[in-house]
Amino acid sequence: MCSIIGTYWFSPVTDDTLTCAALRRALGRLQRRGPDQKYFARVDDRCILAGNRLIIRGDSNVGRLPFRDLGVVATYNGEIYNSRRRVVSESADGSAMIPAYREFGEAFASQLDGEFAIALWDEKLGQLLLARDAFGTKPLYFGFDKTRLVWASSAYAVAEVLQRSYCRPTHGPAYQHTYAIQEPYTSFSGVWALPPSHYLVVREHTIQVSPYESWLPDSPSVKSDDEIASALFDSLSSRLDHSQTIAIPMSAGIDSGILTFAAEQMQIPYHVFSLIEVFDKPTVEAPYIMSRLKRLKHASGITLVRFGDSEYGRALSELYDPCYYDSEYYDNGALLTHAVLSAIHNAGIRVIIDGSGGDELFDGYDFRADFYPPDQWPRAWQRTSFYSLFTTLLAYTSKVDRAGGFFSIESRFPFLSKPILSAALRCMDIQKKRPLRDFLLNRLSYGSPQMPDLDGKFGFSMRGCDLPRIRSDMRAAWRKSNGITADQFDEPLPYPFLIGASSRMVVSDNIPTGGS
Repeated sequence: MCSIIGTYWFSPVTDDTLTCAALRRALGRLQRRGPDQKYFARVDDRCILAGNRLIIRGDSNVGRLPFRDLGVVATYNGEIYNSRRRVVSESADGSAMIPAYREFGEAFASQLDGEFAIALWDEKLGQLLLARDAFGTKPLYFGFDKTRLVWASSAYAVAEVLQRSYCRPTHGPAYQHTYAIQEPYTSFSGVWALPPSHYLVVREHTIQVSPYESWLPDSPSVKSDDEIASALFDSLSSRLDHSQTIAIPMSAGIDSGILTFAAEQMQIPYHVFSLIEVFDKPTVEAPYIMSRLKRLKHASGITLVRFGDSEYGRALSELYDPCYYDSEYYDNGALLTHAVLSAIHNAGIRVIIDGSGGDELFDGYDFRADFYPPDQWPRAWQRTSFYSLFTTLLAYTSKVDRAGGFFSIESRFPFLSKPILSAALRCMDIQKKRPLRDFLLNRLSYGSPQMPDLDGKFGFSMRGCDLPRIRSDMRAAWRKSNGITADQFDEPLPYPFLIGASSRMVVSDNIPTGGS
């Protein structure tokens, strides 16, 4: 978990004092995402790469950012798992970015397995490249005016540098479940998210955004669960590769059960964190969690998390920090996630593995019909058994990644690997979540099934609480944290590129400024 920020001027500049000062202020606001190293590199008279680094392996003297090699400079936020065969130092998995770029060109991110947001400067071509991982697990925002393009791990940071104002929220089809602004929009006019599985190239006055994955279904269909099981084992092995203790938030559901019992079978050091009480009342799944915990033999630790008034107040006061939720987001599950990640932070653990993606890939939501892609997302991404990852994941996965960023914890998502997705896309005739259920019950020495293992799940939410009041409290906290006192906002500027197809624009002097 790190943060990145930077700027590209469309023409060389001689006086960049104000921009540099604004970038440094924004960088300071993002320090929680990377408290171990701060860097600010002027790599060209057009470009600055800056960021904060969280060190998971090694020390600050190894793997320092940005990486440099023969005129190419790169930095990133995240973790790249299939790169270690290229890497000399175990603490510098991201150093494989530049060799991959040299070999595969602008679409090099298609060769990377992991969670990442990348900024790469090519001195020879005089161009900047930004890339976001295939599932959008790491945030990457950008905006531009007539003189420069600015990007960062936070929409707030981009808006601060470009002096952009708040805008009317853009709600997608799934707002009634996610209570999140629909990507690629944010709470700031003219600040957008780079879509997952896309890259942006800017050279002189031309900006181009292109996909590096199509996500069209493969054929033939999966005939057995063996392919899925193999992909799961491979992904789990790479995400669980960590010499220190890994935190696992475990519910009574299938997805977190797979993570926990895979760690149990592999006998890696892991610490379970389970939420069992909300406002002095046991959760519906608490008895099943306690029964599941008794089956574990190798856990390094078990923490039972209780969410009460003090945790509620703390979450509301911290949730809308500029390096946390920088756009409107009122999903009550974020409050519980905050409490769990706070407990992980207090235990001194820096890496968490999370089960996000299992429901999206294997049809785990009963209300999935509400998750159709918004107008700008390609219709090819909507299928009968595979609905838009980029409607649900971008709202749901963000809970763990954003809380991890606030508490300086790296979040890993084993279900979000391209081999697993490839297999899931071809599971047209497989019953909902059956492959994952079979994997848990038959391949991980789990023992006899419990009711949630067979009949579904209860969900990570404040069930039985006054949800309208909680959302009202979250809205008030958002406004208070951001100094918002009125309801008059600018209209959001339309996203200027196609999604799922390559498109480009030439920046001119009369582009909209988004209220700046």
